[in-house]
Amino acid sequence: MRIMDNIGDAQKKEIDYLHETIYGLKKEILHIAETLQYLDQHPPDPETLGRIVLAFSQGVFTVEDVGKRAGALFANKALYKDSSELAKFLHQTALKAEALKEAYLAKDKAAYAKYLSSLKRTMASAEYVLSLFIGELSSEITSAVFAPEIQAKKAGDVIARIDELSLAVERLATRLGVCEQRLSLVIQKHPEDVLEQDEAVVLKAIQQLHDENVAWVEPRFIEKALSLPRDRIEQVVDGLARFGLLETKMRGGTKVFKYGEQHDFNTN
Repeated sequence: MRIMDNIGDAQKKEIDYLHETIYGLKKEILHIAETLQYLDQHPPDPETLGRIVLAFSQGVFTVEDVGKRAGALFANKALYKDSSELAKFLHQTALKAEALKEAYLAKDKAAYAKYLSSLKRTMASAEYVLSLFIGELSSEITSAVFAPEIQAKKAGDVIARIDELSLAVERLATRLGVCEQRLSLVIQKHPEDVLEQDEAVVLKAIQQLHDENVAWVEPRFIEKALSLPRDRIEQVVDGLARFGLLETKMRGGTKVFKYGEQHDFNTN
C-alpha cells in the first residue's frame, strides 16, 4: 500500500498543492540568488530587474496562501503566524528589489550598487527563513501522512519507523544549526558587512541602554531613543535574536531583549 493511500483524496490533493507550491517558491528564490550574482558581474536590463520584483511580490501572496491553507488543514495557528512573518520579510525584500530597479532606471550607479549589495545580503536570510518554514510545513505533512499507518502497525514497526524519522530530523536540525552558527559568526565578525543601518542603530541603542543599567530592554525603550516605528524595531530585534546576537525572554507578557555578553564588536 502506498503511503499517500493512507489519507483521503481531498487531504492528499491539498498536501500535494502545499508541497509543490512551497518548493516551487524555494526554487524561485534560489534562481533569484543566482541572478543577483550574475548582475554583480554583468550589466542589468529592465526585464530582469522587473522579474525579480515580480517574483518577490508573488512570493508574498504564495506564502500567505500556503500558510492560510496549511494552518486550516493541520489546525496549526503557529504555522499560519510564521507564514505571516515570512510574508512580511518577503515584502520588505520586494521593496528593496523595487528600489534596485528604480536606481537603474534613474541611471544612479552608486545607488544601484548599494541596493544590489543590500539585496544580495538579504537573500541569505531569505533562504534561511524559508528553509525553516519549509521544515515546519514538512513536519506537519509527515505527521498527516504517517498517522493512519502508524495506528495500523505493530509496536515494533512503529518504533522502527519513528527511529528512522527521528534520525532524519536530527540530521536536518544539525544542518540548520550549522547554517545558523555560520551566519551568526559572519554577523559577529563583520557586522558592517551584514547589518543594515536600522539593525546597527537598534543594536547600538540596546548597548547604550545596558550602559545605563537596563538589563532587559523592551522595544518601547528603543522607540523612545530612536525615530524608528515600533513595528520596525520589533522586526529588527526579532531578527537579531534569531541570529544569536540578542537573548530574549517574556516578562509580564512583553518580549524583552538583552545583548549577548559573549559579543564585543563595534556597530558604528
